Amino acid sequence: MVSVPQAFAADAGWYHLTLVRSGKDVTPAVASAADPKRTGVRQDARVGTALEGPVTSPRYTGNEGIRIGAKPDGTDPFKGTVDDFRMYRTNLAEGDLELLGTGRTTAKDKDHLAARLAFQVADDATAPGPVTEVAIADDVSGNCADATILLAPGKKPLNTPYGDARMGKYGLITDSTRQGLEVPYTSALDPGTGDFTHTLWFRYTATAATPGSTLVWAYGVGTAQVPKPSLWVRTDPGKDRLHALAETDHGKVWLELKDTDTNRTAFGDGDWHLLTLTRKGDSLKLQIDAPHADRTAEGTGLGANGTGSFTAGRPDALGLRLGSRPGGTEVFTGTLDDYRFYHRALTQRPLGQTGADQELDKITRPATETKPASGTGDYPTDQRIWWSMEHSTTQMHDMYTRPVVGGPATPDNSGHCNNAFVRGGAVVNGTGGTFGGGGVTLDGTDGHIELPFTNTEAVGSEDFTLALWVRFDAAKAGLAKKTPVIAWAYGQGDDDRQLWIRAEPEYNRISALLETDVATSYVKASDDSFRTDKDAYHHVVLQRADGKLTLTITEANPGSTPIVAKGEADAPAGGSVHYTDNFQAKGIKLGSRLDGGHPFEGSLDEFTLVRRALTPDELTALRVHNELPADEATTARLSFEKITDTGYARM
Repeated sequence: MVSVPQAFAADAGWYHLTLVRSGKDVTPAVASAADPKRTGVRQDARVGTALEGPVTSPRYTGNEGIRIGAKPDGTDPFKGTVDDFRMYRTNLAEGDLELLGTGRTTAKDKDHLAARLAFQVADDATAPGPVTEVAIADDVSGNCADATILLAPGKKPLNTPYGDARMGKYGLITDSTRQGLEVPYTSALDPGTGDFTHTLWFRYTATAATPGSTLVWAYGVGTAQVPKPSLWVRTDPGKDRLHALAETDHGKVWLELKDTDTNRTAFGDGDWHLLTLTRKGDSLKLQIDAPHADRTAEGTGLGANGTGSFTAGRPDALGLRLGSRPGGTEVFTGTLDDYRFYHRALTQRPLGQTGADQELDKITRPATETKPASGTGDYPTDQRIWWSMEHSTTQMHDMYTRPVVGGPATPDNSGHCNNAFVRGGAVVNGTGGTFGGGGVTLDGTDGHIELPFTNTEAVGSEDFTLALWVRFDAAKAGLAKKTPVIAWAYGQGDDDRQLWIRAEPEYNRISALLETDVATSYVKASDDSFRTDKDAYHHVVLQRADGKLTLTITEANPGSTPIVAKGEADAPAGGSVHYTDNFQAKGIKLGSRLDGGHPFEGSLDEFTLVRRALTPDELTALRVHNELPADEATTARLSFEKITDTGYARM
């Protein structure tokens, strides 16, 4: 603990409080606003406090945020006035602190300023529409696989008592009213034809009369008559076993793992057990509490040499579910903890051999112990999905901007979780698209794609790139006088901030508009190939860059010699294309206006939104190879290869 004695005078004047951590030293200081050079600064003289370690808990346990003016529980309130709160992810020098004390910025603001509250405006707007309460299990891997916790009406997630967990402090209880958790298809769940590892801690009590239940289910539900690529692990106490199935488009493997311990049934002894399911090439291995020779089952037949996919060519591939079978049957009654999924086979010391512990050995137990101990484990950090089941990551959330109507969705592959709803007569094809997928076909009536507004889609007054592949028949009867919308974003109406791209078949052109709070720009590009080559995709790109608004149409499929139509105009000099209030800003629709008007009939593919202007070389790589730079600027990328039955937990 550090303190600053007699820091504040009873003069109702302004004082600048700073708290700086530099290595092991923590220095609080207070300077009067009447002393901008900080010559009379008061600070704790006890630097060198030997502070070590992080000030936040591990990410999987969750953390409290920052509260100004009181403790987190609301006690010890501060009576007075505060202004201009800033937090930097670095230690500021005395010269930087002097700049802050006079309201200025520092050279470190661009890269290190994590939060700033200027307290200039208090938004007292009322959230529009109903509030949707959603039970969510956070994917703490950061790969956008947040799961919906499956609850009966009126129920909330139920965690174990504090400390009664295998990893961390809490586990997640499942029963007939809490049927586990589920995420629709996402790229984080899809290893292609490659290796993978599922790991899950589970605990339950069983007798021979206990019904069978599902621990893990993914990708699909088939039957003996109509097989379908799928993967599952289930308990079967009646036969004293766990069993698993993995069926790809190449072959399938079914495994049976008998419980050889006569003092329990199907591992249902009320103790924690680690389930691992691993693919390595053509083989599948099911293990409980690895390494144990009598708790391992293995088989081959999934497909070798780069074959055997669960999802290829299947636009309707299911996602991942823990604790029950799709449809809500075979519910597991027990406790789940710390599920992780890897796009590789974790290593393991061969059975019966001595030597250093490998990855699965470390997860199961410390090297010095023979039985797993609560809370221990040494996991590799490259997991693609991680549900920690902690109390702070399995909670109810109020969703204010979530559309009232849910429904089918398609995943975003940008890493920013901007998944989109598939509305009306929109059909995700699975094949026939520009890069392996099938694109989305819109019916010209009510079919469209809807991306709810998020902060990452907010291009504001900055440069941006919006790109997608477009295919339609401009010569179709009755279309000449129409102006079907390709994309529309942020707002709609006279003098409203907005962005749109629409076709004008009568004039053989595509046009676009960018309207901010200060000015409007309109641009068009003539191209009659939509009329003459109705079966070909065209790459449409709208960019704001260097003060210009540019619309480009490339009249060739990927890899062909491009024929380019281009239009350019001055972009608005400043101003945001959307409101900064999230309740006022609208999202993005592909295939219609925001109100559903001017529907588009045709196909779209590979929609991309980038919060900067791509360079000419980057645009070529996007068009020819479907490649983008590996940075955070790409905030939405819809490949239209998959469609889910339901929306995602956060949309």
